[in-house]
Formats: sequence, C-alpha cells, structure tokens
Amino acid sequence: MSNYIIDEIHGTGYGRVAMKLLFHSNLRPVLAIERLVERRLSALAARQRLEEAVVRLGEIPEASPRFRARVILRVPGPDIYVDAADHTARVAVEKALAAAEAKVADRVSRRVAQRRRRPLLAVGGRAW
Repeated sequence: MSNYIIDEIHGTGYGRVAMKLLFHSNLRPVLAIERLVERRLSALAARQRLEEAVVRLGEIPEASPRFRARVILRVPGPDIYVDAADHTARVAVEKALAAAEAKVADRVSRRVAQRRRRPLLAVGGRAW
C-alpha cells in the first residue's frame, strides 16, 4: 500500500489531499502506475476539492479481463465511486481515472448550469 499526502496544489486553496494506492496481495507495486495515479489525481485536485482519494488495483487470474481498478474520491457532497476492468493493470487504472474525471466534470458543469438558471433576487428578496 502506498500513501501520499500532496500539499496545496499550485495556489488552488484546496489544501492537502490524502491519496492511497492499494494493491491486492497478488500484485506487486509498479512505480509507473503510482506516478500515473499521483499525476492524474493532482490535476483533478486542482479542479475539484478532494478530501481523500483511494485507488485499488486487483488481479483475478481466472477472470477476463483480469485486472480491476476502483477509484473512490471523497469530495464535498456525495462521494464518487468508479470501477473499471481491462486486460492490463495500467489501462484499467487509466479507464477508472478517466471515468472519475468525467464524473467530476459533469458535476462542475451541472453546478454552473444551476447557477445560470437561478433567478437573481431583488433587494427585497423577491424574484420579480
């Protein structure tokens, strides 16, 4: 298991992000995958406040596809859970991270759209 604490990311004001990369007992840690996860989650933390990020990677030898990745993002509001599977560990992790980034982008665009639809309140508190 690898644990990372990333300090404030380039002045975003979001503070520290705790990241965990968990490998199941039948997998050895791969430095390239650890760096990929760290880089992608750091970029994601610049757009969305992340309280914690957990990436789990496992291998089921008799399954097809045999590698499974799960990303759990602890964010304000409902947490984000994403699962992905592929024939290689790196691609499974990339798919899971891409799906998590898409969910974060969807939430951000939904918030922006809600702000645009919300009517402005007058000084008296009425919307007309």
